[in-house]
Amino acid sequence: MKLPFSIVQKGGPAADLTDIERLLGGRDSFSDYMSLVYMLNLMNTVNFETQTAYNFISAIETAFDQDELEEVGFTKRGKKDISVYPANDENTGKKVKKKDWDTVQNLLEAKLQQFDENDPAFPTKPENLPLTLKNLVALCEFLGFGQSTQRMILFLFVAGANTQFTRFLNAFLENDLEKMGAGISLLLGDPKKKDIYAQLLSEKSVIARYNIFYKQFGNNLPEGDMNFFRALNQPDTTVEDLVSQLLPPITDTDLDLDEDYAYLGDELKFIEDLLLGDGDKRQKGVNVLMVGPPGTGKTELAKAIAKKHGIKLHSIEGGHPTVGAQRREYDEDGDLEAITYVDADEGKNSGPARLNIYERTQALLKDDPSSWILFDEAEDTVPNSSDSSKRADPASKLGLNRITEENHRPAIWTINDIDKFHPSFVDRFSYVLYMDYPPTLVRKKIWDRRLEMAGLDVEQFDTLKLARTYAVSPRTIAKAVKNAVRTGLGMAAVTQSMPDVVDDGLLDKYTPRLLNIGKERAANRIGALIKKGKARIPFSMIVQGREGTGKQSTLAYMAEEMNMNILEASMEDLAKPTQQSTPEDHVENAFMQAQKSRRFLVIRDIEHLAQNPNNTDGVTWRKQDLVKTFIRCALEHKLPFAVTSDNDQLDFPEEFTFLFTDHLKLQTLTEHQRGLAYEVYFDGKAPASVKKMDGLVPDDFAMVSKLTRKRDDIDGGKIVSLLQQQVDIRSARHRTLGF
Repeated sequence: MKLPFSIVQKGGPAADLTDIERLLGGRDSFSDYMSLVYMLNLMNTVNFETQTAYNFISAIETAFDQDELEEVGFTKRGKKDISVYPANDENTGKKVKKKDWDTVQNLLEAKLQQFDENDPAFPTKPENLPLTLKNLVALCEFLGFGQSTQRMILFLFVAGANTQFTRFLNAFLENDLEKMGAGISLLLGDPKKKDIYAQLLSEKSVIARYNIFYKQFGNNLPEGDMNFFRALNQPDTTVEDLVSQLLPPITDTDLDLDEDYAYLGDELKFIEDLLLGDGDKRQKGVNVLMVGPPGTGKTELAKAIAKKHGIKLHSIEGGHPTVGAQRREYDEDGDLEAITYVDADEGKNSGPARLNIYERTQALLKDDPSSWILFDEAEDTVPNSSDSSKRADPASKLGLNRITEENHRPAIWTINDIDKFHPSFVDRFSYVLYMDYPPTLVRKKIWDRRLEMAGLDVEQFDTLKLARTYAVSPRTIAKAVKNAVRTGLGMAAVTQSMPDVVDDGLLDKYTPRLLNIGKERAANRIGALIKKGKARIPFSMIVQGREGTGKQSTLAYMAEEMNMNILEASMEDLAKPTQQSTPEDHVENAFMQAQKSRRFLVIRDIEHLAQNPNNTDGVTWRKQDLVKTFIRCALEHKLPFAVTSDNDQLDFPEEFTFLFTDHLKLQTLTEHQRGLAYEVYFDGKAPASVKKMDGLVPDDFAMVSKLTRKRDDIDGGKIVSLLQQQVDIRSARHRTLGF
């Protein structure tokens, strides 16, 4: 085998190994031979009277056996056994004795002469090269590394394989890139390239980027990755096998893009078109950023897009804290599932280390049109210890900006909190998708389909209630169904697998027929608005009514039918300034967050936009600036939104009502509705006393219905009494909780 690089002076690689630990931690004839060549290169280059020569001999004295040195004529140590050439700053300017310099040179040459070039076992003959080195050379050829890079890789290989040479290097080279580069250039017999060798030792070099050798904390020289070198030591290994060891694992999902993520609509179609590009006209710098809270399905969405189009998605993920440069995780079948990257000195996931892997992956996949890259949990790429907001500092921004401009393969990045990224970096992305939990009816469809796929009886699961109760990602639903199958516990296993309950604000047994908005049928009015919302045609509405008349449930029902989640805020809270922000900021942020997450914005207690929220004779605005901000945001908002007020007697000024396309005033139930509510909640015909009971609202029936499920001593008469009690309670005081 012909090496693609020349070894200065004696050069050439070496003997076979059968065990990788012996290679990296023990000795072999090839590394013995090459280490002698390297040390003699330096001795034949420098003058023995220089400080470099002193440092060299001091390192030799540290690494070699003292008895061996003295036997060949090296100066003996005194009674206190103090080094002849101690390594410290006080010895600056001291020189090596010519006798000791010659003694060491003769010793090294004698050791080198023990290797007979005519011997069939001579270390540098192609057939005697270590298997690890053969494969490493083949990889260097494939990656197109230059001669200087290949010489450095060979040097690092030898440094990791020969323990005596390693001790020498640790004593001779200081942990300073410039000094290390100069020292290695002398050992390689190539001093003119000292700056090049210094750069090859940096974290930004091609060697670090491909992670063949990486810099360990506190060590002078980069070290080889044990997992990768095990792969190099396998017989019959192809270059493709070696490249696969350098690539992050290909990730997959059992979710379906069109089924599980259809609610994203046109945005999803746009992202697909962006990632797929226009055939051979693909340009560099295609990056999609997915933003959203944990569990909203960002990672699974990226996988589902790749799966639909037959693309291999290489995932660079964060992972579990551990010590070392890599941690490889395997699935139940023993297949590689994930690689995590950590800082050895900190024992935690390393953003910079993962960025190196990202750049390496981009380089390896440059000409592979069937591959994309997923960079998950990207927050740790922009650490800034002096900034609690952890926004990217200038150095981070420069590096990240370059990465997002030069990538050949499309990349999908995920992040939980966009404030961790500086706005200038976010602007570099081709598209930013703000992810939210799937809406209620979408979650119901996912539950139904997952249960059916698992062979479970869907009718045994109240999937609408599950969807309303738990705002979770498709992946979480899939895991819960798997647990139901594995345990055989059905619904109990599903609820055990779910996070904390999320109240969606929808009243139990809700029906628009129990809304009293006057002579007009509420169901028709609400149905028309829902139709507009489904088409994402913006509308704005005021919903007024006493607590319990159905405001919040109506809006929750509308959001559910429009396939939107609700973003709820209170004007009373928004109007309060804080140390960090003004009420105007609060209002702007509420509208902005609703727009980004495609949520149905609901602002409760809108009467607190006025100075006199409880006044029924007219409104005096709280602050003109706040009102102006609200009006501007309301006019510019591109999605449906609503405001509510518990004060059903409050008349807003025309300049405010002008903003709204619809105004619902909810009243207490009519006699007909009281009878209907009794049938809905208690499965029986309403007593005449209930139909004649003024002041009842839907929430009264819901509250009493919950009590009947907890007690077995409630008959029809008791239900009537409890309903009247609810009316009396609301009349006596203003309720702080309710419908």
